[in-house]
Amino acid sequence: MSYSTYIMHILMSLMMMSMTIMMFSRAKASSDRLKEVLGEPDIQDPLHSQKQQVTSGKVEFRHVTFRYEGSSEPILQDISFTVNPRGDCGDHRFHGFRQIVFWFS
Repeated sequence: MSYSTYIMHILMSLMMMSMTIMMFSRAKASSDRLKEVLGEPDIQDPLHSQKQQVTSGKVEFRHVTFRYEGSSEPILQDISFTVNPRGDCGDHRFHGFRQIVFWFS
């Protein structure tokens, strides 16, 4: 009985140590990605630095399907929405473009 308890303690300690090592490696990878993104220079275009507003036209997506390269299942299927200038897209049941941006961020 006591041997199995000691073995269980040793195994649990090894499992916790391996989980800690995995978390450190993930944290290192995330840190590297953050440094890469934050190290990019800001986009500066002095000729077109003024904020421009769209006053006419619209952007419309009809029956859009999206899947990642190499995937057999689409993650978005048959999505349709319209974005009008100075307006929101979607309605109170579906937040349209904001929801899609949330999914991919």
